[in-house]
Amino acid sequence: MNDIEQKILSDYALALAKWQVELYQGRNKRKDDAIQRYFNSTPARNTFARMMFLAYQDDKLHYTKAEIARQLFITRQAASQMIEDCLAEGWIEAHCEGKTICYKASQTLADKMMNYVEFHIDTLTRNPVTDLYMSLRHYQRAQQIKAS
Repeated sequence: MNDIEQKILSDYALALAKWQVELYQGRNKRKDDAIQRYFNSTPARNTFARMMFLAYQDDKLHYTKAEIARQLFITRQAASQMIEDCLAEGWIEAHCEGKTICYKASQTLADKMMNYVEFHIDTLTRNPVTDLYMSLRHYQRAQQIKAS
């Protein structure tokens, strides 16, 4: 790695760290209601919300209790508790695929996810992380072409 590539990579690392701190702070500041407090309380719950949103958007995704537990590296009992909590609040919905019960986000959770997307985009526009990443990739590609 030459000095130019190392400098871009170093600048990217700094921007990435700052952006991730801003995302963390934003998630913790954005606890205005029960749904935000719940899904921002642990990394597993945060990821569970994203999984449910994916299933909401894609009918081919089927998240069972066992699959949720497997993907989140939690026990089936912990997954069941999270599912029951969210069903009771109306944040997720159960639907059947044959004899199998699967879960996906409700409209409420999908709307909250889109609010998060807006927050996420806002943080990206104020941080050079995307531009630095693209600069790094373009520089590396140019170096590869130059070498061949």
